Amino acid sequence: MVPLYKYIKYSELKESDFWEFFGLNELESRETDNGLSVKMIKTGGFQEYIDIEFYVNKSDEIFRAILKLKRLWVGDYKNLNPFAKDIIKSFVYAITPNEYKQNVENLVNILFRIHGSEDKVIYIRKPDTIKIDSRIQDVINVVLGLKDSFIYELNSLRFVFRNQIENDISFLLILFETSK
Repeated sequence: MVPLYKYIKYSELKESDFWEFFGLNELESRETDNGLSVKMIKTGGFQEYIDIEFYVNKSDEIFRAILKLKRLWVGDYKNLNPFAKDIIKSFVYAITPNEYKQNVENLVNILFRIHGSEDKVIYIRKPDTIKIDSRIQDVINVVLGLKDSFIYELNSLRFVFRNQIENDISFLLILFETSK
């Protein structure tokens, strides 16, 4: 059985709602030794807290992407920044090939609905009850800073959610990779 799979094209991503909504700008593009392009991206707002990289092959296909957020800006299990939740769920959805979008919809919806234990939440109507499987709970725990890392796999796609420290600064890193 041949796996159902297709890459997201970098040129198509640049025309997407994700690109436009977050005001993304390509700051730098560099070639690697093996002929790949690494695109360094910044958002329109909160630039000091957000870094994005796309790894693109000669066919314009994104096979690796990184969203790197300063943990101080993201927040934690007590207080979670709604703007951070928005870019996290939007990144996951935008970088997922169309053939797999339905497989990440539950994850994306839950990522947007989570909040810190001390966040003030006002509901206009009672929220629906959502079943959260253990894999999604592990992702949530990483986003909330309660777990170091978790790998969320979908056939040949892989999302790595990881908390890490670089030069004494804490980050939440979301890495998207494909493997054929």
